[in-house]
Amino acid sequence: MSNPYRFKTINGWNTLFIPKPGAQTFNIRAVVNAGSTRETTPEHFGVAHFLEHPMDDAAA
Repeated sequence: MSNPYRFKTINGWNTLFIPKPGAQTFNIRAVVNAGSTRETTPEHFGVAHFLEHPMDDAAA
């Protein structure tokens, strides 16, 4: 496996690229600083769970 590259995109995303010579497919993972543990006010309760469903549907 090749050495990984770390960089920040122009829109501020921390990015890790791990080249795999000869690979026929690729994988993208997004990790966000969000979730139910960050929903601290009642108007935000359930937002992470709500957003989870369209992301799962799009992945199917």
